[in-house]
Parts: sequence; C-alpha cells; structure tokens
Amino acid sequence: MKAEITALEAQGLEGEVLDRASGKLIESRGQGQGFQYWEKYGRPPSTRTVERWLKPIEEKRYQASNSRSPGWHSSELVLNTRDGQQIAVKSSNQVWQTDHTKADVLLVDEEGEEIGRPYLTTVIDCHSRCIVGIRLGLAAPSSQVFALALRNAIGSIGIPGS
Repeated sequence: MKAEITALEAQGLEGEVLDRASGKLIESRGQGQGFQYWEKYGRPPSTRTVERWLKPIEEKRYQASNSRSPGWHSSELVLNTRDGQQIAVKSSNQVWQTDHTKADVLLVDEEGEEIGRPYLTTVIDCHSRCIVGIRLGLAAPSSQVFALALRNAIGSIGIPGS
C-alpha cells in the first residue's frame, strides 16, 4: 500500500487530490483486515497492530522455507530430501539418517602424546529417533567410515546373514 501511495505522490498528486486517490485505493482494497479496521475505527491500524497481524503469517512462512523436515503429521513423519521430494516415514527402520561429529575429547597415549580427536558416526532411525549403529574412530568421515557404521546398524537389528 505504501508503495502505491508513493507512486501516486510521484505522479504529482498532493493535498486533497492525493487524499481522494488514496481513499479510492483503500476502497478498492477493502477486503483486507487492516481496511476493515480502518472502516470500523475511522483511522488506520497502528504499526504494532499490523505487526501482530502479520507475525503468525511471517513465522509460518519462515518455518516452511527453512524447515528441512516438516515433521509429524498424524501417525507419520514427513521428511524433505535435498532435491525437494517428500518421504513419509510410517514405521521404524524405513528411513535411517547418518551423522558425523568430531568428539570434544582429545585422546592421549600412556606417555601423554596426543593421538587426536575421534569422530563419532551415528546411524539414526528417523521414526523412533533411536541410534541403531555407531562408529568411533580417528578416521575423518568417508564412505568407508559410513559403511562400517551402517554394518554396525545392520548387525544390531539382527538381519539374517549380517
């Protein structure tokens, strides 16, 4: 609305002519909540009132745009993939996620020489949020480290032949 009034001012309108043009603009936009307020109380809503009206809309928009995982919907978990697809997780062991974390521990040997900081690789069941497999080692995250953590996870759930 402010941009439209600025455009009217840029056309050279001022004073009563600008007020009439603004009034027509307001009437044409009479569907909005702010204009109903204006009609009812005879003045525009305060900045704080408009902020209060817009806050839930902005929060919802921010949450939707920044959410990698929309979350639970009734009895299923909905996850977004990197390429924009949605996966509905309805049961345990349907979808696993992995995470690599450098531990906040510095390992030293018997003589006090630093060995390094280990990496913890976890495999997590998305439905139950349980850790189903881990790998703790000094090797940085790689496909081999991931495969070892996955092997641990498969062994923990008792799949025949693992």
